[in-house]
Amino acid sequence: YSEQFALFSHCANVAYLATLAGLELESYIVSERAKLSSDHARDLPSLGVGGMLHDIGKLKVAPESRWHHEVFAQQGHLSDAHPAGYEQHAVEGYRMLAGSRAPASVTQVVLNHHQRYDGRGFPDMAGVTGGRQRGSQAGRRIHVFSRIVAAANTLDNLLRDAEGSRRPPIAALH
Repeated sequence: YSEQFALFSHCANVAYLATLAGLELESYIVSERAKLSSDHARDLPSLGVGGMLHDIGKLKVAPESRWHHEVFAQQGHLSDAHPAGYEQHAVEGYRMLAGSRAPASVTQVVLNHHQRYDGRGFPDMAGVTGGRQRGSQAGRRIHVFSRIVAAANTLDNLLRDAEGSRRPPIAALH
């Protein structure tokens, strides 16, 4: 069970869960993206791609900090404390995709999938915006796709134990 397979499996699970949630939340997604035409607002393939690529920046961070959050979540101890370098994976992933043809909604998912509705997430946006914005995103300022992927990410982490084996859904609920 290699690290690469574990990362791929996690990302595929998050993409699947996010897409299923997006199908159920389609009218909410359209209302959250009111400035777009309804056809463009319900761009669920971009939601799935964002879920698949949300952790791509982990390929650029040190191996010792790469899996910290997932292990913490699997043990049921969600925490805001991360080893040095872990929080950088969101920015690294964003930078990897910034020059690509990926839709802006996908790059926003990669950058903001650890932002929290209450504003306690990461990364600090100052480095990304060149100082125009400080601190974390909060509430509805976080792209709706990022909020959906964040929930799918947490659920997938809770559905695996520390060794990466699947846990029954009831264990995640506990």
